[in-house]
Amino acid sequence: MNKDNIYLPIEISKRELDYKILLAAELYDDKKRIFIGEDTAIKEAVRRTQNGIFIGKSFITPYLLEDLCFLKELKNKKINIIYIDEEGAVYAGDKENWALIMRTVNASSVYGNHLRYVDFTHELSFTDYSLKQIFSAVGFSDVDIMDTKPSFGFKPKRFIRWLLLKLWRQILKFIFTLEVGTDRPRYYGKFLIACAKK
Repeated sequence: MNKDNIYLPIEISKRELDYKILLAAELYDDKKRIFIGEDTAIKEAVRRTQNGIFIGKSFITPYLLEDLCFLKELKNKKINIIYIDEEGAVYAGDKENWALIMRTVNASSVYGNHLRYVDFTHELSFTDYSLKQIFSAVGFSDVDIMDTKPSFGFKPKRFIRWLLLKLWRQILKFIFTLEVGTDRPRYYGKFLIACAKK
């Protein structure tokens, strides 16, 4: 009997392995085969099988010929492709007081813009202002936003990097103030973290 295949690639095992195993257990029945593994193991499983669903996350980069060939191979083997945003939102609290906690790429950060365009599955990035607009449009009135901070350390290299990043953020702040005045962004870290309540 032919079985449908489900492919669950893992990028970082500490972050993804447990829940991918739970997802596999939930999806499993006697008509399915489920493959869980890192990049090369999943590609090998695809080469030896056909038909099914590939559930990916930032797995295919458009500028690498190898990855584009893999995408073509999935299509040729009649394997459907689904991407799940694994860096999205978490609901906390009871139903009457749900909070949406979200981490997203900061469009006001130089690195954030690099990250936005390095992978074609990344569709959007936000500034603190546009993020508040989005939450307001869907009914969230109480929105707190912060950015990720440079990590402090006592080792010389880490301490110097921390100082340089603090200086760099002040330079960015100055540049944005020159260009747009008081409407400048308020946060310059790689990521924005938002907590929104209705």
